[in-house]
Amino acid sequence: MQFSAVLLTALMSVALMFLMPRKVKEDKVLQLSRTVMTMGLVLLCIQFLLQYTLGLRSTSPIQAVALNLMLFMPTSALMSISVLNLQRQGNLNLCDRLILLPTWVIAMLIIGITALTGGKPFMHDSPNLLWAEIMASALYTLMQIYYTARIAHQFKRMRQMLADFYDHEMYGLLNWMLISVIALTLVALTAPMVIFSNGWPLAAYGVLVLGTIFYHWFCFCRYVQTSAASHIKEAEESESETESEEAKVKSIKPDRLDKVVEKWVAQGGYLHHDIKSADVAKDLKIPRSHLLAWVKASGYESFTRWITTLRIEEAKRLLAEHPDYSIEYVADHCGISRTHFHSVFKKETGVSPTRYSR
Repeated sequence: MQFSAVLLTALMSVALMFLMPRKVKEDKVLQLSRTVMTMGLVLLCIQFLLQYTLGLRSTSPIQAVALNLMLFMPTSALMSISVLNLQRQGNLNLCDRLILLPTWVIAMLIIGITALTGGKPFMHDSPNLLWAEIMASALYTLMQIYYTARIAHQFKRMRQMLADFYDHEMYGLLNWMLISVIALTLVALTAPMVIFSNGWPLAAYGVLVLGTIFYHWFCFCRYVQTSAASHIKEAEESESETESEEAKVKSIKPDRLDKVVEKWVAQGGYLHHDIKSADVAKDLKIPRSHLLAWVKASGYESFTRWITTLRIEEAKRLLAEHPDYSIEYVADHCGISRTHFHSVFKKETGVSPTRYSR
């Protein structure tokens, strides 16, 4: 298993560094995340290689654990930082960048000092060294929980940002970020209980570690190859522009805002495909911040929710008044892609469009 892990992590590292599309080199955020993730994969490859060549698991389990903690702590942190860097568009704070270093140093000092003052050779197992490694594992867990909390917070912010910009749900672009870091946290939480064991618990834990890293790597590669990064970047830029314009633009009277929005709705502006809140605000000749404030004041949690509600109401009207219309025609007319119309309609109404039209 360790040999297979060496090959797998080596192949992932090579693919990440040399087989990525050209747009990774053109995007500094993607480039940095790719580099950080590659560093983590290389460290993991070295860990498995040393375990395989030294055979510590069979001869000295406690020393094997020390080696695992020495190399997997930075691996886990670097994987998390690669995601956080994507979420923050490269604007990591000082704690995000540096929390790994003191955590790792303290953990290694605990193990090193215990080994040197225990009165026994390092390669000799001892209860004190075991407890030192449990303490180091606890530090690793706390570090990973910090990264998970940060990524979860950014995930919530980005989800709202996308919902306030696009006319349909784009959450699938982000889900892998949260799933992968939760899996890393699960690895950290179970580490103190499993890493000292042998047999099937350790094998299962190894599969969990490799599976988590592979999922993280695979989703990042897919994220880069699709338009996901450009969608998120577009929404981020619009968000920044909205924040800067908000301080410059005077407030608009609520009654005037109601009138311009109602006129746009009456004209069927929401029926166009792939509209964005920035485009709607431009059509209405109002700041985007005012439009989003109106949407939320009207009881909708986001721009996406508002547009989806309008479209589904129009779809229900068409299906009720014209049961002879095809589902494809209704979907196109309402500005919803044919591939997603069934799922969106059923989610909103509880029944499929075919059943609704009967």
